[in-house]
Amino acid sequence: MFFKKERSILIDIKSLEDPRILNFLKLKIFDGNILVLENTLEISEKSLISENLEKLKALFGKKLKIIKGKFNKEKIYQLAKRDNSIILTTNPTLKDEEGKVTVITIDDIYSAVKPVFLAGSIITVKIMKKGKDADEGIGYLDGGIKVVVDGGARYVGKELECEVIGTMETQIGKVVFAKIKYKEIK
Repeated sequence: MFFKKERSILIDIKSLEDPRILNFLKLKIFDGNILVLENTLEISEKSLISENLEKLKALFGKKLKIIKGKFNKEKIYQLAKRDNSIILTTNPTLKDEEGKVTVITIDDIYSAVKPVFLAGSIITVKIMKKGKDADEGIGYLDGGIKVVVDGGARYVGKELECEVIGTMETQIGKVVFAKIKYKEIK
């Protein structure tokens, strides 16, 4: 595995609402135990959490442990520090500003592996709808990345090979700007 020393993963139970956590854990890149912190103070969507917890039990068996209690940020840090564990969460407020413990959010994982679109790169995108400007076509790549294609409005429903012109980060994610590479349409 990636780590020389076995390290446990601490997960706040509310994070199990996000299926990406389960998908990440399925990769089995950690050797240690999976410790799920079930906070008795939190009310959440139990059916989805229960379903994902059952899937974790099937995947990890005896390596999965559920710890019940009253957990706030400091208590979670204490547990992680005591056991030299990694905190895996969907909650960005659990990030440790002082670096005392390792906290990984699902957004950190996505940012580390998301594709980079350099100007001149060739992508294939299906045009889903017309854009704001008269000649723009809008499509989406895996991961929900929006692509604005110059000259793509008349190709709604078609797949186009496009050349990346540039990208822009927005509050809702990355937007890729592209132009049609070839005029022949698939």
